[in-house]
Amino acid sequence: MTKRYLITLKPIDKFFFGGDMTFAIPESKNDDRRKKDNRRFSSYIIRSMCFPQQTSLLGMLRFLLLSNDPECFDGTGIKATGTTKAETLIGPRSFCVSGSEGEFGQIERLSPCFVRDCKNNRDFVFAPFDWDFCDEATDDVGYVNGQKIMVPELKVDAHKNPDYYETSKDHEYMAKKGYSEYLLYKDGGDIKKIKVSDVFKEDRRIGIMKNYTGKTDNSGLFKQIGYRFKDFVEERDTAQRIKVADYCFAFYVTVKDECKLADYDGHIVLVGADSSQFVIHVSDKKEDSRLTDVVTDCKVVLQSPSFISRETVKMASFFVTQTMPFRFMTTSLGTKDYTLRAGFNRSRKYELYAPGSVFYFKDSKEAETFKENLEKSKDFRQIGYNHYLNPKKSEI
Repeated sequence: MTKRYLITLKPIDKFFFGGDMTFAIPESKNDDRRKKDNRRFSSYIIRSMCFPQQTSLLGMLRFLLLSNDPECFDGTGIKATGTTKAETLIGPRSFCVSGSEGEFGQIERLSPCFVRDCKNNRDFVFAPFDWDFCDEATDDVGYVNGQKIMVPELKVDAHKNPDYYETSKDHEYMAKKGYSEYLLYKDGGDIKKIKVSDVFKEDRRIGIMKNYTGKTDNSGLFKQIGYRFKDFVEERDTAQRIKVADYCFAFYVTVKDECKLADYDGHIVLVGADSSQFVIHVSDKKEDSRLTDVVTDCKVVLQSPSFISRETVKMASFFVTQTMPFRFMTTSLGTKDYTLRAGFNRSRKYELYAPGSVFYFKDSKEAETFKENLEKSKDFRQIGYNHYLNPKKSEI
């Protein structure tokens, strides 16, 4: 038997969720491996992603269960006598790409992470990247993936994005201007949108690192760009800060009956490689107010980063997408040091399709086959990747 909880994560301060790049790792003269990694994966400007990786959420839950069990955890690591109990709690290892579902002890599966406005009881989903546009039929012929197709003319809906008026009298799509990224939510019987940039605001930090001798390193200049939620607006007349929203991250998790996850409601947890602090709340709320059916049957819209094979992508006649790099840390019950300086293995680099990506198909049958292929990546899907709008069956 299993239980399903709604997890919300309220940030205590700014948050930072790393991607593929990191700051340079201190290296010695003979440390060829770190020198190689610094050349490939380091930069002096590091930008956070807006959302935590699903692997970070899984790691947070695993550590929460493990660190609160004194039989197998002593405050610094797993006890020699507690390995068996630890494996029962969190499984033998972290996420790995295997093609089949992983074993994470008392944790069964996660939903994709989304934004929740607790003040107004609103749950947000990623809008399709083509939300501002309408496609008009033309006689133009093109070839996509070796297939002959009719290429639509993308127009900007006059009521959806008036910003295009400044550069385009005919409201045609302009590649340099790109498209706006939105989140969608229910408002009674209507669907409304909000810009992602109206939910998140940047938090920029600039500094200079010191070397082992304590002196300033001339190459140690860094710039770190994190985020905060935009919870307030300023009322000009009274200069009073009015809270109009109360944003947090949220996701659903399914756990085994014996899991005591609800006991940790209100605890402080760390998420991501930068250990951003959040207050976790655990609720047994069953209803899910997120939108699902907002696109046509011949389109598939991603709602989480998704691992999609080249062959599956070729099924689409046309698509509007972005990709994002994905790497994750690989750990086991025997891992002692979880820092990059410890030199433990990181996964190879993957390219995932970003949430909001839209895939068009000739008919609904091909769209359904595409969805089935997304679900075949059981390892990714189990922890909240490879999810989409218009699900054939209920998402967790």
